Amino acid sequence: MFRRIINASLIFLVSTSFLAVPVVAEEMTTAGTDYSVSAPLAATQIVAGSVHYVAEDGRVLLPSADVSINSGSKFNWPVPAVIKGYEVDYSKSTMFIKASNRTQETSLQDFMTSVGLTSIEETILFLNNQIANHLAAESVTLTYVYIKTYEQAENVIIRYIDTEGNQLHDAQIINGYIGDSYAADTTPYKLTLDGYTLDETQLPQNAVGTLSDTVQTVTYIYKKDAATTGTVHVFYLDEAGANLAEPTELTGALNTNYTIVPKEINGYKVKAIQGNEAGTFTPEVQQVIYTYEKEKIDQQPLRTSDSSIEIPPASTSASQTAAKEVPQTSDSSQATVTSTESSQASPTMKKQTQLPRTNTRERQWYLIAGGSLLLLVGYAILKRRINYN
Repeated sequence: MFRRIINASLIFLVSTSFLAVPVVAEEMTTAGTDYSVSAPLAATQIVAGSVHYVAEDGRVLLPSADVSINSGSKFNWPVPAVIKGYEVDYSKSTMFIKASNRTQETSLQDFMTSVGLTSIEETILFLNNQIANHLAAESVTLTYVYIKTYEQAENVIIRYIDTEGNQLHDAQIINGYIGDSYAADTTPYKLTLDGYTLDETQLPQNAVGTLSDTVQTVTYIYKKDAATTGTVHVFYLDEAGANLAEPTELTGALNTNYTIVPKEINGYKVKAIQGNEAGTFTPEVQQVIYTYEKEKIDQQPLRTSDSSIEIPPASTSASQTAAKEVPQTSDSSQATVTSTESSQASPTMKKQTQLPRTNTRERQWYLIAGGSLLLLVGYAILKRRINYN
């Protein structure tokens, strides 16, 4: 049972963790516990007050608040802060009082039950109406303990860029529940990239933090290393720009010489060269492009086995025969003359024949067949005329 002082303004309710006394020292007991003190604090003495916000594993979720006051003043205790992904567990939250002759601690849940309060808002209002002068304490600490509600958090995105903002590596993602801690300051998130050095003067300030309901971006910036080697890319293209052979790559120490010899590609020959076939390696990437064209294949004319083909002037012989035919007589000399004339009128002609160049073999055979037919016709006419005479 509580024994109360008549003057209500000097009443201060206590539980197993909150030590309070009236101005006039008087023994107060609760469930057999003695909370008496010999004297109140001086009016000018500071009573330290602090509020902490921690997870159940002890991690600090928010900065602590200082609510210290002078003895004789009222406290200004805050209600629990709202932290996304967490809720306060009042059975684990505590009030701790340190007095000159003792220390006491109790859970907020037990305190609310002991004084007949049903909500934290009522409890804080009650505490704020107390006068610190009634405390025989040097400090009072209120610790709110939060438990996770396992609400999905937004991602933490880790980016890797050079000093000009160009992406050097695929971004990585960290996800989890709101309130989970993350650390992107170690492997596999803090990367070593070939040809680049991490700029230690621009390290991200949020490489370590807590997952929340907003997207967070951690950015690592890298400086390009000074080049020690050079590269030359070599391409082998046709006139349409398509690859005729796999591109090659030459590398070497800076300022050393290189020489490139074009590849031999069957059915093609180099038409043009873009770039330097011979030069020195530089920090900048160089390229040499060989453009090829198809080789032209000469078509040789088809020749007969005998380059000399005798072709009688069949049409001319026929016309001359028609013009000079005379009636047959007994004059043998005339017949001889006629025969001689006919013989002279149809001399054999040696003609060097070269068939025209063509890509069509069939046409060549047509010409040969035609020439042969003319020979046969001429021969038949000549034989007939001789027999006729």
